Amino acid sequence: MEHSLLCKLEFIFVLYSLLHSGNTQDAELTIEPKWSTFYIGESVIFKCDMKEGRTEEWTYTLKRGDWTPFSNDPQQNLLLHPLDKDHSGVYQCCGHRKSSDSTKCSNRVSIHVSDRFRSTLTAGTTTVSVGDRVTLNCSVEKSAGWKYEWFRRTSHTSESRINDGENGNIRVSRGGIYRCRGFRGEPTIYSDKSDEVTINITFSNKVSVIQKPSWSEMFRGETITLTCEVQGGEGVQWEYEWRTSQSQTFRKDWTLTASISGDYSCKSRSTHDSYSVTEWSEAVRLSVSAHTPKAELKISKSPAGGRVNLNCSVKPSSSGWSFFWFRGEKPSKPLTTQDAVFLSNGQISVSQGGVYRCRGGRGEPVYHTEFSHLVSVVDRFRSTLTAGTTTVSVGDRVTLSCSVEKSAGWKYEWFRRTSHTSESRINDGENGNIRVSQGGIYRCRGFRGEPTIYSDKSDEVIINITFSNKVSVIQKPSWSEMFRGETITLTCEVQGGEGVQWEYEWRTSQSQTFRTNRKDWTFTASISGDYSCKSRSTDDSYSATEWSEALTLSVSDLKPEAVLRVSPRWLSPGSSVTLSCEVEHESAGWSFYWYKAVPDLSHKSASYSYELLPASSNGTADNSYIIHGQTHTAGYVCRAGRGEPHVSTLYSQPDFVWSGDLHPSASLSVSPDRVTNTSPLTRSL
Repeated sequence: MEHSLLCKLEFIFVLYSLLHSGNTQDAELTIEPKWSTFYIGESVIFKCDMKEGRTEEWTYTLKRGDWTPFSNDPQQNLLLHPLDKDHSGVYQCCGHRKSSDSTKCSNRVSIHVSDRFRSTLTAGTTTVSVGDRVTLNCSVEKSAGWKYEWFRRTSHTSESRINDGENGNIRVSRGGIYRCRGFRGEPTIYSDKSDEVTINITFSNKVSVIQKPSWSEMFRGETITLTCEVQGGEGVQWEYEWRTSQSQTFRKDWTLTASISGDYSCKSRSTHDSYSVTEWSEAVRLSVSAHTPKAELKISKSPAGGRVNLNCSVKPSSSGWSFFWFRGEKPSKPLTTQDAVFLSNGQISVSQGGVYRCRGGRGEPVYHTEFSHLVSVVDRFRSTLTAGTTTVSVGDRVTLSCSVEKSAGWKYEWFRRTSHTSESRINDGENGNIRVSQGGIYRCRGFRGEPTIYSDKSDEVIINITFSNKVSVIQKPSWSEMFRGETITLTCEVQGGEGVQWEYEWRTSQSQTFRTNRKDWTFTASISGDYSCKSRSTDDSYSATEWSEALTLSVSDLKPEAVLRVSPRWLSPGSSVTLSCEVEHESAGWSFYWYKAVPDLSHKSASYSYELLPASSNGTADNSYIIHGQTHTAGYVCRAGRGEPHVSTLYSQPDFVWSGDLHPSASLSVSPDRVTNTSPLTRSL
């Protein structure tokens, strides 16, 4: 009995304790969503839980400092929307019990409302090998609950969305430029897009720079070509990028003018994906000297007989040079094998006295060194060649005389060449005179003694043999005036030259002179000028006629224009209409084309299309065209053309014949061809 009573007392005590404990529980304020940071435009729900009784027994008040957004509200969940920056702060809710008139207040909850929320994109690495992937991470600062969108673009494509990822991580294997942004809530709020991250996919192909020419040192102004070579890249369409301390370029072969020393490296990228690239090549060091190299000339040997060996080199020493030799203080053309014996690259042997100099050259285009200093070679024996005249008629002869100054006992050798043949010995004459009837270029030299000593060869003397044939220039077509762009043929005509194989030389007033095997010269007229020609035998290029009289070619810069006249202008129904076409700047050789002018109604301004009239497709020789039975108003144009290929004038301005009758038919005929057409005109104005 006592035990039963004790149990009842314990139960009552526990029940009392539980009821007493419930009455003393504090009210609780929570927020949904449970974010510490919100952004302008989002929403937050403040939830007041009094922890006792039913919710409808209470009214709820939400406070922040001295601001009360909700007062005695019957709803337990209080929605604050839309949020603004001014909504930041510490909130507390209090409940007022309707039955007991008691008040109970909750804990305090702080929220922060920001005016800007920004996403951040990070990558584990920005460069990965082909076939590998890289992880991209997106997050929005100091807040939670975000989902993410991902975007990709390239330098050739616009940005597009690539993923609706629920979390902030994706793995990518394509090169490109990536961005992301977060979104959350309902309605959806978006963060700012992140900064861009560029992902490059690297090929394993080895890349190298090839230098041509491969000289160890360049000089400022020389031309060099660098080639970006990809090993094993035959299956890929590449584009190239160069890196220097001065500039960049995007060609495989980079031809540049050396200016300053520097390192040059390159890499290649796929044209299909510009963010898939190789690594940079090892740099090629280009050493460029700011000083212009100078040639150095030395006399290395003076053997008997008057010959001297000359040696040319470049200082500072470098490779790839060829050498050019000159004689005289004001050299014009380099020496040839007729002037010296070329022993090796950089060494020649000469026998003619005078001052010599040299210089080096290399590359394409050729880069030249400075000239060397002058070196004097003493002319021990000099021969002189004279001719009674340098021009004689066919069948005549001219006397050539050779002598060596201030000495006696000489015998003489004679040499002849042409522009087509090399120099050859032609006579062992004992004395200093020979008579020649062939045209050509002659030289001589003296020899005497035992062992034989030779003088220098004389200067060259050119002997020309003239034919008496008269030469003239024939113009086809023989129009008195040409227009720029027309084609003309000039013929060099030789009278009585049937038995000779000729080649021809032309001369113009524009200082143009050239030879050709053709007697006809066809060209496009460009500017006015004088044209003359002469003929020479192909067997002996120094046997030629005199120059012809000049033919003057007049070329107009103006585009020829056609002018149309219509007669009569006011039409009596059924009468004939005559079209007359003339070319301004009167000239010959024209064919005439006739058109009907049809208004183009698709344009607001006055414009026309042109329909070729019958029997006019090949042009008419006559500059008039007759239309019989014209009964309606119509407009016409014309133009002219001539030559082969055909050159046409501008279209004439439209001209009109006026009539009040809009429907009758018309027939036409063309003079002088007498072609008629009795069908009605297809369109009328």
